[in-house]
Formats: sequence, C-alpha cells, structure tokens
Amino acid sequence: MAVQASLSANAKHNQRRDIKTIQDQILTEFGVEIESIVNQKYLKCLFELRSYARNETKELKSPIMRLFQIEEYLLKHIERLER
Repeated sequence: MAVQASLSANAKHNQRRDIKTIQDQILTEFGVEIESIVNQKYLKCLFELRSYARNETKELKSPIMRLFQIEEYLLKHIERLER
C-alpha cells in the first residue's frame, strides 16, 4: 500500500515543504546546497554502506559503520552455522 504525502501548501504536516524550507535556510545562511535522500534512495544508500561494511576487513571507526560491519559478519556466521 503506497502512502501519498499531502501536497497542500496549507497542510499542517507537509514533510516535503519542511525539507525544502530547511534546504533553503541552509543555502541562505551557509551557502551550502543540501540534497535530500529519502525513501528508496535512502534505502539504496544504506545497502551500499552495508555492502562496504561487509567487505571491509579492518575495524571501521564510524560507530554506525562498525555496527553494520558487526551485523554483516554475524549474518555470514549464522549462514555458515545453518549449512
């Protein structure tokens, strides 16, 4: 079931509008353009990070990358146990 975001400019909760407002503020204040990464694009990025963590042998310093690395090694370990 797909969820359709409200496109009304007057809607109380409009995430697209809010993200655009934040992007505009950051661009105005800092001169930095922010790319929003949401939904399928966000999930694709997570898969790419997990793939990197899965294939990296050294201990990763980023806490989230280290977590991905541990989870991926655990999945490999469980697969070997179940064979």
